[in-house]
Amino acid sequence: MQEIGFGDLPLYSYDHDADFPQVAKNFKAAIGEVDAVRFVTPEYNRSIPAR
Repeated sequence: MQEIGFGDLPLYSYDHDADFPQVAKNFKAAIGEVDAVRFVTPEYNRSIPAR
């Protein structure tokens, strides 16, 4: 099992659709190299969960 962190990813903005920031490109490449993905986080946009 390998952890792929996402703490450095910026919040989504359509302004980046044409050219993703390098940190997002690295994240996408890391996701593309694995067989399965499991997301485990209680966070909501790096804040408290919504109710």
